[in-house]
Amino acid sequence: MTRGAVPPVLAVVAALLGGVAAASAGTVQTPECKRDLLVLDSEAKLGQDRLARAQEAPRRELCEIWRRHVEFAKRAGATYRRCKTDTERRVLSGDMDTQVQDFQAAIASQCKGL
Repeated sequence: MTRGAVPPVLAVVAALLGGVAAASAGTVQTPECKRDLLVLDSEAKLGQDRLARAQEAPRRELCEIWRRHVEFAKRAGATYRRCKTDTERRVLSGDMDTQVQDFQAAIASQCKGL
């Protein structure tokens, strides 16, 4: 991966996370889950903006953005496992697990010593 390159899985981040809070099918209908999914949707939008700008960032900043994304994806996966049902739970939490792995691999190869 070249400087500023974002792991390939980023191409699907927007599609996966867009409108998470608005979808009610497959969602556990508790106040906590509704709130957590709404917060997650907001965090996802901020993260998408950071990742989009990351391509122009210096390496140190890029690595920090990737680390923040890993933490977000871990929280998102846990929220999906708790607040989604059936296929949505499997797909969304699995996608977050894949993002964690992909971004951790990118961090390991691109961010040594940063």
